[in-house]
Amino acid sequence: MGEMLICLVVNAREAMPAGGTLCIRARNVTKAQCQTRLRTPPAPADHVLIEVADDGIGTPDDMMRMDLVGAFAPPWRDVQAVKGTVPPSLSGLRGRVVLIDFWATWCVPCRIVMPKLSALQAHYGAQGLTVVGLSTEDAEEVLPFTQRMVPGYSVGVDTHAETARAYGVVSLPTLVVIDKRGVVRDVAVGYTPGEDARLEDMVKALLQEPAPRE
Repeated sequence: MGEMLICLVVNAREAMPAGGTLCIRARNVTKAQCQTRLRTPPAPADHVLIEVADDGIGTPDDMMRMDLVGAFAPPWRDVQAVKGTVPPSLSGLRGRVVLIDFWATWCVPCRIVMPKLSALQAHYGAQGLTVVGLSTEDAEEVLPFTQRMVPGYSVGVDTHAETARAYGVVSLPTLVVIDKRGVVRDVAVGYTPGEDARLEDMVKALLQEPAPRE
């Protein structure tokens, strides 16, 4: 497996006292495999963005797969549409294959993933695919970004971050693949070059599955 790029968010005020040192611990990632870069100053900012490069051993996908795959997808709550149409509940997309992309405007790998998801929506939308991007940021931050980047799918704001918590999202981007019945079939955390074909193959396979009976 190639290098995977993810973004982690930590609360700097809780993790690091004023003038102190910020410590990041990662399982199964050696010092040689992990690089951290502070993208925003730790003070007075509330949060610090850290990018972690992992060689793919013990990836964050594993824990989320154990929790989510094979179970019905958690409902989303208090999601506000910023671009396109986002149904008030996930059940409104029953009968369609759904890709939920948890992302943020400051997340570099999220920007890499965005055009790839746009291409999937453009190619398979008429066949029953719906891509929805969800951010926990304020709508005032997300709207100008979507106007600039113009993703080819609907984008919503997870107003109180309840949906992200329900899915156990701790790294970005996190992509959740949901079948026509509303069951989670796969989870992908971070961006791994070369994984695009695998995701597209899964989408095509799920689109071939029968729609649930009413």
